[in-house]
Amino acid sequence: MIGLDQPFPRPKSGVADLAQNETMELPAAGAHGDVADTDFVPLDEKVSQRDFFIGLSLAVSSSIFIGTSFILKKKGLLRLEARGAARAGAGGHAYLFEPVWWAGIITMGIGEAANFLAYGFAPATLVTPLGALSVLVTAVLSAKFLNERAGLTDELKTFELQPEKDCPIKFKTHLGLATKLSSPGSTIMVIHAPKDESVNDLKELGMMMMEPGFLLYAGVALAVSMVLIFKVAPKHGTTNILIYIIICSLLGSFSVACVKGVSLVGKEFFDADSPNPFTEPLTYF
Repeated sequence: MIGLDQPFPRPKSGVADLAQNETMELPAAGAHGDVADTDFVPLDEKVSQRDFFIGLSLAVSSSIFIGTSFILKKKGLLRLEARGAARAGAGGHAYLFEPVWWAGIITMGIGEAANFLAYGFAPATLVTPLGALSVLVTAVLSAKFLNERAGLTDELKTFELQPEKDCPIKFKTHLGLATKLSSPGSTIMVIHAPKDESVNDLKELGMMMMEPGFLLYAGVALAVSMVLIFKVAPKHGTTNILIYIIICSLLGSFSVACVKGVSLVGKEFFDADSPNPFTEPLTYF
């Protein structure tokens, strides 16, 4: 037994050197089969990707439903015409009793509802251009069920509107060319559309609508629309259909923000973690 006043014995030769040379090595990341840090995906990014694909699916299905609805409604009207019923333009109401026509109306309602919901999950820059797919769906189904063709060169048609007998409106359209361009255009938009949603809730939407850029655009668009409606359209609207197209485009641009707001209300209402959207004043605006 060693006393308190006696020195401790020195370790044997080699034991101290071995103890000094031994070092503790920590296992590297992924050494035991764990997931490496480079493979880690944040939860917010996973949710964003999920919302993106949900919005993409809703937008595509919306175009399919809307494109199909046009075929069903026209099919119903053709059945009425074959039976000799009076057309709606002639004051007839027989289409209200046609099941195929009502199937088209219901299909269009489903498609529009899916389009509303798509704005709540995916960016508007993705959802809005995908609406052009309904033209492609209509062209394909019309060739199958209505025996109509949409070629690239043989579909240059001239339409004539006659709001007044002395002032007919004539314009041309490339239906086949538009149909063929909508498919690659929609594909490019899907590939390059932003995966992250820029507006996540109603508060963000309200803040962005109060930014100077949006207020300036809204003021200019409304002013130009009013001038076209009350000054230009009464004089030149019967001879130039482009005036009405510009009016519809300017006023229709506000529908994107409105639809975005409605879709966010539905998204927050069904999300248990989100606040009640009906407490926000923007919901009723």
